[in-house]
Amino acid sequence: MYHTGTFRRQVDLAYTVGTSAFDNTALSGARNLLAAITRRMDVNRNTVRVALQSYESQSRTAFDFDDFGSQNQVIGGIQSRLSFGTGTLNTRVGLSSLRALYASNRGDRANVPNVAILFVRGSALANELRSGSRVTEIEREVQQLRQRPICLIVIADQDAAGSNIRRLQPDWWFVGSSFNQLADNSATIDNIVGAIDDCAGPVTPGNYARPCCLPPVGRNCPLTLSLSPGSCTVFQLSLLCCMIQP
Repeated sequence: MYHTGTFRRQVDLAYTVGTSAFDNTALSGARNLLAAITRRMDVNRNTVRVALQSYESQSRTAFDFDDFGSQNQVIGGIQSRLSFGTGTLNTRVGLSSLRALYASNRGDRANVPNVAILFVRGSALANELRSGSRVTEIEREVQQLRQRPICLIVIADQDAAGSNIRRLQPDWWFVGSSFNQLADNSATIDNIVGAIDDCAGPVTPGNYARPCCLPPVGRNCPLTLSLSPGSCTVFQLSLLCCMIQP
């Protein structure tokens, strides 16, 4: 799923950011990561359209798919409009409002792949998933996404536990120690863009069992070797880093 260069396929790409437990450092990191991904997109009215929302206990739309028609405009919107509040994380609300973004009156296009990237703090997600009823609500909402269909990518910081992320049933997922660390790693961005490219292909409603591979985490892990194409077991090797991530 490695993708270098500019992504030029048609896709309606929505960023949804769970900003519960954010501070100014996390906000700056999330903005940097969203901007890094957007810089790899051929953003215009015909190819890649981008929308942005954030949520805690309620959601806030920053901009719709048809609000901006260029890469610079989208990045400017990310920097000026992405903010955080004080509510507790409610991923059901975030996913429900994410679904609502994919409407024709908000710039969503018929017969164009729908790809959503959910950004969340590991600590906030862990706290939320302690509630069994909340897990059930999230699972129901994810199934609604699948019926659209919307391909879901999850990106978490604070070295979030993979078991927590898998409760969101993502098509692909990525974890790092911080959003800034992910944004600064060009190989990570290549992998994220590769996941978007994979999502831009056929998506079967209800099928979320595709491999979820981790990117390199940190500059001290420059060499990444997978056991097989699409393998979720990634070996990261360097003089300063030797670990296996499931």
